[in-house]
Amino acid sequence: MNDAEHLSLAFLTELASSRGRDLGIGLEPGSVVAWADQVRPVLIAAMARTRPSDVLLVVTPTDTQARVLCDDLRAYADCEVAYFPSWETLPFERVSPAIETMGERMRLVARMRAARTDRDATKGGLGDAPRLIVAPIRAVLQRLTPASLTFEPLVIRRGSSIDLDAITSTLVQWGYVREQLAEHRGEFARRGAILDVFGSADDSPVRIELWGDDVERVSTFSVNDQLSTSELDEVVLYPARELLIDDSIVARAETLAVEEPWGQEQWERIAQRSGFDGMENWLAWLVDEETTLIDVLPERSGLVVCDPAYLRSRARELQREEREVADALASTWSFEVSEDLPRLHVDIDALLEDSPVEVLLSVASPGLGDPSDGALNVVAGRWGSPATSNEQLAERLREYLQLDYRVVIACDSVESATRIRNDMSALAVPSVLHTATGT
Repeated sequence: MNDAEHLSLAFLTELASSRGRDLGIGLEPGSVVAWADQVRPVLIAAMARTRPSDVLLVVTPTDTQARVLCDDLRAYADCEVAYFPSWETLPFERVSPAIETMGERMRLVARMRAARTDRDATKGGLGDAPRLIVAPIRAVLQRLTPASLTFEPLVIRRGSSIDLDAITSTLVQWGYVREQLAEHRGEFARRGAILDVFGSADDSPVRIELWGDDVERVSTFSVNDQLSTSELDEVVLYPARELLIDDSIVARAETLAVEEPWGQEQWERIAQRSGFDGMENWLAWLVDEETTLIDVLPERSGLVVCDPAYLRSRARELQREEREVADALASTWSFEVSEDLPRLHVDIDALLEDSPVEVLLSVASPGLGDPSDGALNVVAGRWGSPATSNEQLAERLREYLQLDYRVVIACDSVESATRIRNDMSALAVPSVLHTATGT
């Protein structure tokens, strides 16, 4: 999406924010509104616009809802919108979450940690946390690893001096794999004074070229032909794993090898600092702290909870899912399943009750069983079947204009918007074109 398209949709956000409380924006904390799905992106973006110094965490019941809402918000919001993903795996599963999932989670947590200590930071991708963060309830309830709360990203700048041996050692500790060519996330290759690394949170690999210990050049390169594509001033690297084995993790694994012999294979490998697929799923056994995403949000933050009844239902379902997996494996691994069995996800009631972040708004779905009685309802309708000719479009637009609606047509390019404006003007439908360069 280019700047022109973004501004055209952000214009809707400006209009919505100007109506404020009429649309449920700016209500008292804890208020409930009833917004249909199709109006949520523009109204949540408008809410963020009215709180320019705050970080809003928007929580949805499912991963799919979160991804769709995040994509829509990026079209409407005039600020950065970030997505905080959940792991795609279950406790005890012998598969690790995707590297890009873990890398993106580590990057976002690092940025929020930086924002908590220095709201004016702007360098190295570690500046203020995004003002809008969208996450499914599964990601919000999931416990964070100790490493995500303490690690410092690797920042490599052109013109700086670095210890290449120390950097490659750190990459290995972070779960990166050394290969002949860096072709996938979480891989790096070293050839003399050249380091190729495909960051866990990056879309393309980066080549770092040195002259002695000085970084002479930083650039992205193509996986297909290995040729450099664009110059960079710096690159910021994040771990390819969330569970990084330190002394405290080793000590706990050694204790578990004695107290919980059913998992001895896993405990011994961790005690030997040997990473393996699926080790992240043992986090609940290795760490006592129940730190979550909410605990690392900057001081001025607020929650927007979408479909609270459905969200709580999904949270309960997640707890049942964890228990069922444990029950299924208990007989095979000969361990006892009890109520105090370590869990990867915290209880939703305890999380919200003890949360340092206030619930600013609950967004219910009218007519779907959510507690929206007495809530402010924003009426929304769909356009219906598309018009098949300019004449039909003009007729439908006149109907809305006669009802004092203000109609906004969002196009995928300035050229398309200009053509529609000219066609409607020719059919006596008054219209104004908004682009990035003016009106």
